Amino acid sequence: MISGVLLQQIALGEGLHSEFRRGLDNMESLAQVVCAFLNTQGGTVFCGVSEDGNVVGLPLTEQDPQRIRGVHQAVADRLTPSALFTVSLDNLNGKAVLTIEVPEGKDRPYVCNDRVFLRQGGSTVVADAIALREMVQTKAVSADRWERRPS
Repeated sequence: MISGVLLQQIALGEGLHSEFRRGLDNMESLAQVVCAFLNTQGGTVFCGVSEDGNVVGLPLTEQDPQRIRGVHQAVADRLTPSALFTVSLDNLNGKAVLTIEVPEGKDRPYVCNDRVFLRQGGSTVVADAIALREMVQTKAVSADRWERRPS
């Protein structure tokens, strides 16, 4: 992403579509946020940004692609079904920020280690029975994805 766009998104603060993480120390929690974005309306996780929106940076460089792929793999391994999301390293004000962009998922509900998560405001919460029922009913009446239709 373009750094100006990222800085604007960070300036808006945490909310339904954005989450700030100071570091990369809790992959389980990070996977839960990605799961919640997939089950809600998508969003972006900024790793290297404090909760108050200050860019603190991470000890990563672009010459560290294995660690970046490792973050992607660690999150993807915790999600069912498989989901598409991108992990990229951005330089904001001379500091490294890992950006995880998550689109709204089309195969809902997505599960992270046997639990379904949703985004409510700026929080990630475990889905209750009512929310799960709504997701399943919505999926039942929505059109099939074109790549899954018989040819």
